[in-house]
Amino acid sequence: MLIRVIKPPADEPVTVEQLKEYLHVDCDSEDALLSQLISAARKTAEEYQHKAYMTQTLEVTTGWEKETELPRSEFFKELISLTDEKGNAVSGYTVKPDLNYKLVFDKAGNGQLTATYITGVTDAAQVDDMVKLAIMQLACHWYENRLPVTDGKSVAEMPFSVRCLLAPGEVVTL
Repeated sequence: MLIRVIKPPADEPVTVEQLKEYLHVDCDSEDALLSQLISAARKTAEEYQHKAYMTQTLEVTTGWEKETELPRSEFFKELISLTDEKGNAVSGYTVKPDLNYKLVFDKAGNGQLTATYITGVTDAAQVDDMVKLAIMQLACHWYENRLPVTDGKSVAEMPFSVRCLLAPGEVVTL
């Protein structure tokens, strides 16, 4: 399965101002860096939880089964297109609400499907506070540890506290 973000979120669940308050940063000189850290932390959290927090357009290429799950679709909004591996429009399906929405076909097909859809919430207030805190903690961790290795430890490893905040909302995939 291949997942690509076609149109990223216009907004983040955490603002630069919120992160600056969390970090106790008063100056504006690092706003661009903080914005990058928020975006990277959100993407990391989305990967960990298998969710899309803010409204974004995803393209998924996957095998064509009788029931095909749309990953990161807990907050599914709209299916834009569904095509087979030759680029032909696919019909004969329904969209079934579930923890992750599913495409249920009248019959299974052969080959690959590509689904393009919109998912995620429109308002940051709808994002769980534990997720927002995890994003801030991870961005803070990267802000304070700008080198790839400190004291013999890789900063690429997600801090335990961040994993603890994200674990309750993780969508387990098989």
